[in-house]
Amino acid sequence: MRTRVILILSMVGAIMLLLVLAACQGATGTQGQQGPPGPQGPAGPAGPAGAAGTAGGTAFSPTDTQIKTNHTPLTLAQIANIQPGLGTVMIEYTIRFDNAWFAAQKANWDMVHYQILEMTEIQEVAETTRTNRAPMLKSFEDGFLTPLDKAAQAKDMAAFTTAYDNAIQGCNGCHAASSSGDFKTYKFVKITRPTAPVFPNVDWAGQ
Repeated sequence: MRTRVILILSMVGAIMLLLVLAACQGATGTQGQQGPPGPQGPAGPAGPAGAAGTAGGTAFSPTDTQIKTNHTPLTLAQIANIQPGLGTVMIEYTIRFDNAWFAAQKANWDMVHYQILEMTEIQEVAETTRTNRAPMLKSFEDGFLTPLDKAAQAKDMAAFTTAYDNAIQGCNGCHAASSSGDFKTYKFVKITRPTAPVFPNVDWAGQ
């Protein structure tokens, strides 16, 4: 009798153990057999090449970047090429210099100050697009435009005239000392005192 009870208890224990194992396996899940790999997707775009380039990579150039505009898309190289050079800047520079003279003759010192400020701003364009000319331009600003503006703000016509003539000499000195691939010197550009305003429809005395 005792042996039969032990046997029954053993069978019950075995059944309970199987039930526990089955429950644990259901809770954690079983890893099924891994299926075959799916088809390979299309290759992604090539990244930019490193500083020394990568074997088999596609070289990246910023000039290939298209910039959207309201008209024709432009590359960065095209945008850089249309930035004004020193010749273009000097056209406005000369006009402002001319305007300052005639405004001073009418004692319109606010107009003179305004024209000098605009000369400084357009000069900064050339300092950015033609960096090799920047030291010369900054030297001209400090040596000639600053005294000219000080005389204008002091409303001193005699000091202004002297500073203006000095600035003319500074202009011609820079031209004589400058060169480029096409010209050994720019002495052919000579500035003098203006004799007639560029804009005859402006009343330089102001309102």
